[in-house]
Amino acid sequence: MAKMATNNECFLCRQSNKKQRSSIMCTGCSQRFCQPHHKEHRESINKDFNCLIEEHDILRQRLFNETDDKNSTKSGLLKRIETWEKDMIKNIQATAATAKTRVIQMINEEKDQLKKTFTSAANELKTNQTGNDYVETDVQEWRQQLNDCQQKFEKHLLSNNNFIDIAITPLDFENSISINRHNEIKIPTRFNRTPPRLIRNEPNIECKACDRSFPKSSGYVEFCSEDCSDNYTINHSNHDSSDDNDDRGSGCFHGDSVVLLANGFLKLVKDIRRGDALKAPGGLESTVTHVVKIKCATGKALMVTLDSGLVITPWHPIRIDGNWKFPHDIRHEKEIECQEMYNFVLDKCHIAIINGFECVTLGHNFKGEVIEHPYYGTAKVVDDLCAMDVLKTGFIELQSHSTIRDSKTRFVTGIHIINDKFHPSTLLSC
Repeated sequence: MAKMATNNECFLCRQSNKKQRSSIMCTGCSQRFCQPHHKEHRESINKDFNCLIEEHDILRQRLFNETDDKNSTKSGLLKRIETWEKDMIKNIQATAATAKTRVIQMINEEKDQLKKTFTSAANELKTNQTGNDYVETDVQEWRQQLNDCQQKFEKHLLSNNNFIDIAITPLDFENSISINRHNEIKIPTRFNRTPPRLIRNEPNIECKACDRSFPKSSGYVEFCSEDCSDNYTINHSNHDSSDDNDDRGSGCFHGDSVVLLANGFLKLVKDIRRGDALKAPGGLESTVTHVVKIKCATGKALMVTLDSGLVITPWHPIRIDGNWKFPHDIRHEKEIECQEMYNFVLDKCHIAIINGFECVTLGHNFKGEVIEHPYYGTAKVVDDLCAMDVLKTGFIELQSHSTIRDSKTRFVTGIHIINDKFHPSTLLSC
C-alpha cells in the first residue's frame, strides 16, 4: 500500500508522484514547495504581477487621456445639449425678429397718420403761396396747424412706450434640461407649437359678432354674450353657399409677414424668390419653385391679423397643434390696406413657417377636412402656373379676377382662358 503524503512534502512533487521534502512555505497559497518548485512558483507570481501592471497602465492612460474623452459617451451627451442650445438660439432670434417687425409696423402706422396730416397742410400752404392768396389770419391759422403737427410728432416720439404693450413670457431655462442617472437626457426640442403672445395691442378679446372687446376673465372665448353667439350662428348658417366660402383651402399672405428660412434667418414674404430654402416642420427643408404675386384691385383686402404678426386671408389653412384651421375661425377678418398678396409653390413638404405659424402652400395634395381643395390643393394649379411662367423666372405677377368656378359647388376649378391661352391678368382671387 502506498504511503500517504506527509505534510512536509513539496506540493508540486506530490502531484507528480515524486517525493521531495519541502523546505519553503508560500504565505499566499499556504502550500509547501521544494527549492526548485518554489522558484518556479515565484516566477509565475511575478509574471501575473507584471501583467497586472500592464493592464493598470493601459487603463490609466485611457482614464486620464483627454483625447479619448472626445470619442466617449460624454461627447455624445454634450453634443445633444449643444444641438439644443443652437436650436434654442435660432428660435429665440426668429421670435425676436418677428416681434421687432410687428413693433416697427405699429409705430409706422401712427407716423403715417401724422404724415398724411402734414402733407394736407403742406399742400394747402403751397397752393396759397402760388396764388399769393392769404392774409394775416391765414398765416396765423397755418402756423397753428404746423405747431400742432410738430407737437403731435414730438409726442409720438416720446409716447411709443405708452401705446404699445409688449408682454414677454419668461422661459423656464432652469427646467428645460433634466439630467438623471440611468435615464436619458430629456431635452425639449422646440417651442410650443402655439406661438406665444409676445405683443398685444389690446388688453381684451374682440367679439367675432359685434367687434366689441371683452376681458378674458369673463369666461367667454369668441363672443361677448350669448346673444352675440346666437346671432353669429344664425347669420353664418347659410355661409357655405356663398362665394366667400368657395375659396376654402386657398388664400395668400400679406407681403410684410415674415418667412422662416432654412438657415434660421427671416425674410419678408414679398422678398421671397425662386430657389430660396425654407424651414419646414420637423426640421425639414423645402425650396421655392414659384412665387405668385396677386394685386388687389381696390388696394384693400379682407385679412386676419394674428398676434404673432401674421396677416393672412381668412380661408387660408394654417396648422395649430397638428390640426388644420381657418384663420377666420380664430379671429374675425377686417378690411385693411393691401396692394398685393403672395403665395408659393414648394418642391416638397408644402408647408411654410410664417410668423411662427405652419401655413400650407399651393399644390400641396393634402387630404382631409379644412385642408383639402379640388384646385388649389392639387397639381392643376401648379401646371397652370408653369404654363403662365413663359419666361421661366418662377415669379408670376397677376391681377385679382377671372377664376373659373364650378356652377354647382362654386369651388374654383381653374384659371380663366382667353383665346386658348392663359391670360396674364387672371388667376387667384384675393
